[in-house]
Amino acid sequence: MIGILFSLFLFASSAIASLEPCENVGQLKPDTENCNNFYQCTNNGWVLLYCQPPTLFNPKILNCDWPANVECAKPSLLQALAPCENVGQLKPDPENCAGFYQCTNSGWAPLLCQPPTLFNPKILNCDWPQNVDC
Repeated sequence: MIGILFSLFLFASSAIASLEPCENVGQLKPDTENCNNFYQCTNNGWVLLYCQPPTLFNPKILNCDWPANVECAKPSLLQALAPCENVGQLKPDPENCAGFYQCTNSGWAPLLCQPPTLFNPKILNCDWPQNVDC
């Protein structure tokens, strides 16, 4: 049960260039813009990761934790989304043209389209940028 609670969901595998250099492989840092997110230091630099809904990243224990145990100054979009009722349902991410959310048995899961595609809310699929109004 604890293993499931603290399981992590990999959202993107791209290095985050805006953070200071990554020197300690395995080091974790919270994302100050979104309580669901955190960064992990890898050999390729910082990688953005997400906690499995409904958990949030707790910087005190450097792990995903129940929302009641996490001090979050800025609620995430995942927290603001309506409850997930239809498994497989997709919703666009209003803050990221390549991002979208999929309803799973555990709640809303953040996903990204493969570059250079963007999420097209008209067809509920990844599409070429020229076909997406974003």
